[in-house]
Amino acid sequence: MIRYVPAGLFALAAAVVSAGAAGEVVEPETGIPFSDTLFVEEAGESHVLRLTGTAVREATVFKLDVYAVGSYVGAGEALGDDPAAAIVAAEAPKRIVMEFVRDVEADRVTGAYREGIEKNFGDDTGAFAADLETLLAFFGDDVASGDRLVLTYLPGTGIFARHGERVSDPLNNPALARAVWTIWFGDDPVSKDMRERMAGPGS
Repeated sequence: MIRYVPAGLFALAAAVVSAGAAGEVVEPETGIPFSDTLFVEEAGESHVLRLTGTAVREATVFKLDVYAVGSYVGAGEALGDDPAAAIVAAEAPKRIVMEFVRDVEADRVTGAYREGIEKNFGDDTGAFAADLETLLAFFGDDVASGDRLVLTYLPGTGIFARHGERVSDPLNNPALARAVWTIWFGDDPVSKDMRERMAGPGS
């Protein structure tokens, strides 16, 4: 069952999330704020997620801003000397929050996700190919400026997405979650600058 918290951030699948009294970190290029802490209650268990970093996605040779993004992982998760790789591999609550600053067609969103995963996996997608198609099918609506797309992974529940009031069914496939996170944190990410900023110090 999904419960929504009007003043909170992104209740997804069997989760309740709110920003509470946490502070904010402002992505400097877009001015978009992200809570530095998220509180998640799922299946009777509570999780605290911390912001690892923020960045902005730019597109075209004109470097037009597309979305601001924040990365979150479980507050107690040790990321070590290679935070980006640790975030990909983490079997812990984690989240990507994207706030768009321009309109984007749905096929461009799904195309970008697919391309980001293919850059890191090539044809070696057998462990998650079917579930990836199910997840991408959720993104059937165009994205408007001001919309937030959220991807969340909770161990034991799976990966699921939210766009506005629409919430996808969870896909309990850790391999899919790792693949999705390589879009931003893999060896060949969408942007190395974004990977460094989102992974935080030491990346």
